[in-house]
Order: sequence, then structure tokens, then C-alpha cells
Amino acid sequence: MHNAQIQNFLKFDNEHFYSYHGTHKPVEQLVSYQKRVIKIMLKPIKMIAALSAALVISGTAMTGTVFATTHNAVVTVNGKSTTLRMLQNGETQSILQMAGVELAPMDRVDRETNTNGDILLNVTTGRAVSVQDGNKFSSLVVNDGTTVEEVLNQLGADPIGESDTVTPGLQEKVQDNMQITVERRQHVSVSVDGETKDILVLKNETAVQALREAGIDLGKDDELNLPFNKPLEENAQVVVNRITYQETTETRALDFKTSEQEDASLAKGTRQVQTAGQKGEASVVVRTKYVNGKQDSQQELSSTVTKQPVNQVVLVGTKVQVSQTTQNTSYSGTSGGNTIAGLSYSRVISGVCTAYTNDGICSTGVPTMVGRVAVNPAVIPYGTRMYITSADGSYVYGYAVAADTGGFVSNGSGVMIDLYMNTMGECTSFGRRSMNIYFLN
Repeated sequence: MHNAQIQNFLKFDNEHFYSYHGTHKPVEQLVSYQKRVIKIMLKPIKMIAALSAALVISGTAMTGTVFATTHNAVVTVNGKSTTLRMLQNGETQSILQMAGVELAPMDRVDRETNTNGDILLNVTTGRAVSVQDGNKFSSLVVNDGTTVEEVLNQLGADPIGESDTVTPGLQEKVQDNMQITVERRQHVSVSVDGETKDILVLKNETAVQALREAGIDLGKDDELNLPFNKPLEENAQVVVNRITYQETTETRALDFKTSEQEDASLAKGTRQVQTAGQKGEASVVVRTKYVNGKQDSQQELSSTVTKQPVNQVVLVGTKVQVSQTTQNTSYSGTSGGNTIAGLSYSRVISGVCTAYTNDGICSTGVPTMVGRVAVNPAVIPYGTRMYITSADGSYVYGYAVAADTGGFVSNGSGVMIDLYMNTMGECTSFGRRSMNIYFLN
């Protein structure tokens, strides 16, 4: 009976622990407890002896078990722990199987042994995430429970500015295959159509992309102050210049050229216009550029000559005259103190005068006009100042300068001076007359 009671107190389980009333205790503690129970329950000497024998036998068995090392294995999965009791350091895979843990390909297992010899396995579920931060793309595996902000910190991302946006939010916890997008924005100013405004654009955007976001359309000829496809910097100033073009057709004058020809029939130093020059005309197509409504530049697209210019030909006399005989000319000498029309003159000559008109150039190179008369420069040098009037004073040509010459010099006409007049009617009315020519001082 007492032996049966002892056997009920002693029970060895499959995990090599003794159990007393369902409580697991180490062998040493259980033996001590058994001895106290024996002292109380087994008074007869015989029973004590029998019990002692039994204890010796059991002690022998227990002695073999005491030397076996016992440990705990603590398996923690995402912060939740499970404790297993075992005799030896088991393989990690075996411990995970005993704990009912199945690993996914991206899960992480960290193993360590504490000072008590217990095995500590920490299983962290891996979450695959990708991050698009402007032009930078990254992919990584993070622990379960990691927030979006912690992911960005792990990547060493730049701080999130007040104008930046992050999707999902910074405090969201990651999920499998989560896509995190960071849109970083910056301030730029845009000036167009007389207005300037500040807008927020994505970093690394070009001027064209920024204008598109701002709802500003560019014309095909419009120009920017910045390169079209270069990323903008913070606080960049984008100026849009509206460009328009207009084509017009205009008529332009073409200048004539002047050439000289020597003429042996003309006295040396004499210049006579043989062919008067005439300007030509050209039809020109001009393209005008306007910047913001103001004319900026012009470009000649084409030119078509509609009237050819007539080049001027000037005859230059080369004949040297030894003497000059003047026909129908009388000379009268005067003292240097005489005056005519308030002008002092040194001498006076009476000679035949005629009249001419044209819209040209004198032989001295100056334009024809009233007061510039044609002479024989061998007789009356160019530049001579004169006062010309009829002898009776009925016709007064007035002040004149020798500036031109003509064919009358060599054609034997006996003409002394050819007077320039504005119209052919005046020339006809004047005809051929004898005039007094006063040489002024």
C-alpha cells in the first residue's frame, strides 16, 4: 500500500521532468520533498527500509537524469512570444517547426543564447516596398510594422518639405508590395502676358512642364528666357515672350552709279553730263518680328527689281586750248570801285547768253539750280562770281556762279554763258540775248 502511494508521488514524463500533482520540478527538489513525505507517512521500520531501497533505486535513475541539461526556447514572431521547454540546443528549423512557425521567403530570423542558456529566436516578417522619390527609385524589404516615414529614414531620404507630398501618409504602416511616392515641390515665378505669378511645381521639372502645369499655353514661335528642357531651380524666374511675325511688301529706290568718260572735244577741266542718272525701283518682301506686341527686328525675305536704274555718264574734257577768240563779245574795263546792285565788281563783259534747264548735276558735281550757270572754263574759270543783267536793265538774271559747261563751247555758236532756269518756258521766253556780265570782287 505504501509502495503504491510512493509510486503515485513519483512520476517521470516524456520530457524527462518529474511531476508532482501536475507541477513540474527539478529532480533535486523532488527527492527532498519525497523524503519529507516518507518521514510523515512511513513509520514502521520495515516500511522505511523498503522505502529506502526504493529510493536508492529511484535515486539511481534520477541521478542519470540530473546530468541532462534543460533549456527554454523562446520564439518571438512580430513581437508575440512562445516558450518551449527542451533538453538541448536544437536546430533553428526544428525549434520553428515545434513552435508552428512557417517562414516566408523575405522573413528574417535572428538567433541568440542568453546567460541562462536559453535559445532566443526572433522572427520578423519581411515587407517588400518600393519608393519613388522624384527621379530616384529604390526597393527594399522592411520589418512588419514599419511606417512609411521610417522607410524613408532608412533610405536616407531628404527631409520632407512643407510643400512636398508623400503617398501613402508618413505614419501609414507598410504592406506587402507597397508603392511609396514622394513628390517634392518648389516655388517658381512665371511672367507672361504682362502678369507675374508664383506657382508650385515638381522638382526637376522643366520650364515647359511647369508652364503646362500652370495652364499656360506656348505658341509655336514663343520664346523663354530659360532653356526649354533644363530642370528648374528653386525660385527660378520663367519669362514667356509672345512672338508674332508680319510680312509686308514695300517699294525701295535703287541708286544709280556715276561713271566718267574722257572727251578730247571738251576743254581740259570741263565736265559735262552726257547721260543723267535715274534711280530704279525694287519690290522688297520684309518679315517683321514683334516681341510682346513691340517691333523687335526685320528681315528681308526677297527683292525683285521692277525698274532698272539708269547710270549717269559724265564727260571730262581733255582738250588744251592755246587761245580763245570770243565772238560777238565786247569788253570794257572799269575801276575796282564800281558797284552793281550793291555788289562791288572789277570788270564787266558784254556777251551772248542763252538758257537751259534739266534736273541733273553740274559738271563741277553740284546739282543744277538757278544761279549756277554754264561757261567756258578756259575763259571764265569755275567758281567765278558774277552779276548778269541786260544792258538796259529790262532783264535781270542776277547773282550767278560759274559751275557748269556745255556744247556751246566748241560748236561755234558764239555763246558766252548758258543761264540755268527752272522751266523750259522760261528758257524759250529768254531765247538768245546780249547781256552784261559783271565780275564781282
